[in-house]
Amino acid sequence: MNNANSGKQISVLWAITLTVGAMVGSAIFSLSGVTIAFAGSYSILSWGLAALINLLFAMVVAQLARKWPEEDGGIYIYPKRIIATLFAQKGARSDVGSSADQSAGSGADQSGAQSINSSTAEKAGSIVGYVGMVVYSVGCFAGVVFSCSYFAQYLVYILPMQGDTGVMITMAAVLVLLICGWLNLSGLKTSARINGVLVIFLVALMLFLAIYFSVAGGFSFETIAQRTPPDMLSGISTSLPVAILAYGAIVTPAFLSSSIKNPRKNVPVIMLVSMLVVAALYILQMVILNGVLPANYGSDPAELYTPYFSALAALGEGGASGAISLLVTLGSLLALFTTALVLMRLLAVSVQRASLEGSLPQCAQRPSAVYGGVCVVGAVILLLGESAVNLVQLGAILNVIYFSVICLCALLFKELKAYWRALALVVLLVLGLCSVGSVQDGGALQLAFSGGIILLALVGYFVYQKFSVKSGAKPNEVPRKSEGEIVHE
Repeated sequence: MNNANSGKQISVLWAITLTVGAMVGSAIFSLSGVTIAFAGSYSILSWGLAALINLLFAMVVAQLARKWPEEDGGIYIYPKRIIATLFAQKGARSDVGSSADQSAGSGADQSGAQSINSSTAEKAGSIVGYVGMVVYSVGCFAGVVFSCSYFAQYLVYILPMQGDTGVMITMAAVLVLLICGWLNLSGLKTSARINGVLVIFLVALMLFLAIYFSVAGGFSFETIAQRTPPDMLSGISTSLPVAILAYGAIVTPAFLSSSIKNPRKNVPVIMLVSMLVVAALYILQMVILNGVLPANYGSDPAELYTPYFSALAALGEGGASGAISLLVTLGSLLALFTTALVLMRLLAVSVQRASLEGSLPQCAQRPSAVYGGVCVVGAVILLLGESAVNLVQLGAILNVIYFSVICLCALLFKELKAYWRALALVVLLVLGLCSVGSVQDGGALQLAFSGGIILLALVGYFVYQKFSVKSGAKPNEVPRKSEGEIVHE
């Protein structure tokens, strides 16, 4: 571990709150309603299954983080290191076989062959790592834009707005985006502590809301039973990718491993504790919402992403409804903000890692350049008014793709124990099954769009590599300030 960076590392507690904040964020106040509309009361099962799938995936990722604890940006670094190792091993076997068949050979020729094999392995690893980075970063970006957009829409419930409400909401979303970028530029420790305080308050608020809805008279197990759709498998397969997306930030400690104290020991613990906390909160909230929301919930698309307000409306205008409505709005704002804050950092770390390894221009190593780019592009998309449904479906599909990249690489990585590789295979098979339902439910366009993103990214990669070689640069041998270090502030 690089002790020079130890003063910038965060403790286990702050790492847990950072991970919980990234997961518990926007999902429960927005995506929960989408899964209820898709699967009815089976959505409770979907969130439980999603927690299990993500936990299995997290434990596999944790083993990779233990292998490379000093290197952040795991979505790039793990595939690159694994694929490069596989190609190098294949090249070594090929060299041994050819040398056995040849009785004489030039030492220079053998050295050149080894150099070619090493270069091929490095390039293959870089390409796979680059694809994983692009998919993950675009998914994080979609989550950031979605969170900022709905943060602004929730403001309408507590702040009176004059004039064109749509324009005011958009400007508020852009402002939130800029604030998240500024806080991340202030450093990981600062943003982690701010996020931690917000998360502690958010968890307490969610527990209070669960108690309120359960005792206010509107909750009923009969309502849960009546919400059961006729086709369980269809409902679960459609809602499961969305629920998996909600837990997707479980990888936070692994992708920021160099910034966590004693990562080899602590990263798996942080992931396990974070998942148990978030899964308990999610399943509790899903039970409450399924028992309170009216039977026709989801018929109005406008209410899909505001399930708590629909639940309040189902309870009627009680004496405490105004205060509870304010608390729901406050909780939603905190949740959306913490999600945007952490996802933006995860995006930046992935891009910085790709730049450090020579897959992107060196300017992408600067945090100000990355966060500035995210804010500019995000502001443009917010001004264009991209559909929330499209962002969620795109995020869910990209999430499945990046899960698959990591699982495939882990499956091929023979240095992992057999049972970890078996877990990667199980996750991969489940993802394949649930992706079918997602595509059939209108995600085909987003799947095609995801393919287009990967294709364009690959074209950009090869163009950049060719330009770098012509200019005399060595794209895969970028000097680093310190081993594996990413500048966080």
